[in-house]
Amino acid sequence: MDGKVKIQIEEENEEKTSEDKSPDLCAGLHASVHHKETTLLCAPLQRVYRFPTEDQRWLTVRDELSETPLSFSLPRQLLRVLVHEHRTRIQEIKDLGELPPQWERRRCDVIEHCNNLIGSYQETLVQLDRLSASCCLKLSSSKSDKHLQFVPTNLHSQRMEVITSDNTSEQRFLLFHIFD
Repeated sequence: MDGKVKIQIEEENEEKTSEDKSPDLCAGLHASVHHKETTLLCAPLQRVYRFPTEDQRWLTVRDELSETPLSFSLPRQLLRVLVHEHRTRIQEIKDLGELPPQWERRRCDVIEHCNNLIGSYQETLVQLDRLSASCCLKLSSSKSDKHLQFVPTNLHSQRMEVITSDNTSEQRFLLFHIFD
């Protein structure tokens, strides 16, 4: 994505054209779903703010962040592949047979290093499995957490709706942005 913001303005009483249906599509993407791995977006975080304006009207801002379930499932798959590769590497090194003493020390060092990586990856997998069962949104404040190092930060969509209203009419502005 190139980070461009799409703005849609609609009046409440107007009939929607095909271009005006894009907010409905965006709302559908943010809808609650039952199967996390097949949905496009999940775990919406929503905040609503109301501000008085100088002309005695209200400005309502609804901000919604959502993330793709792939943010957690792809890193888990990557970690499983890395664990498998390191186990295979250990087996290949063990299958080399008898080696001279200096190479035997290197073999032990490599096996120890691979075992440490496997342990670290498995620990991270356990943490990710715990977290991904409840959410799929990695907050920016969590980017230094060791167990979230494989999860991308800012891979989310932001949907912001700004509503200006007085007693007789209402205007809506919808901004939809996907961060990469």
